[in-house]
Amino acid sequence: MDEISNKPTVLVVDDQALMLRLCHAVFEGLGYQVLEARSGEDAWDILEREHSRISLLLTDIRMGPGMDGVELATRARTTLPDLDIIVMSGFAEEESVKRLIGSSGFRFIHKPFTVTALREVVSLGKDRKPV
Repeated sequence: MDEISNKPTVLVVDDQALMLRLCHAVFEGLGYQVLEARSGEDAWDILEREHSRISLLLTDIRMGPGMDGVELATRARTTLPDLDIIVMSGFAEEESVKRLIGSSGFRFIHKPFTVTALREVVSLGKDRKPV
């Protein structure tokens, strides 16, 4: 086995390049292999191809036209029930965000966030057992 295959893999989904770069750097520092997508559709394609090696999905809720993070996270939970999912948004007061977090068991991080806050929310799921 090569070094990369021994690392956990995270899929980071955001339509903002700056957020992708920040998350990429943080997750690499935590020992993850990082995959990136700039849309819900691209993320879904990656999940379909690479689901066996992805252990964590971090997705923004609001993205450009097409599949948003709510749909992506919901589809991922239905199809891959053991996948650890964190959703992020700068619009935590929106009803769709409250409904998604309240009914899904997804962890949430409010944007903008600090590197420390991201590390903390990720560490909350490290001991997560599949239900």
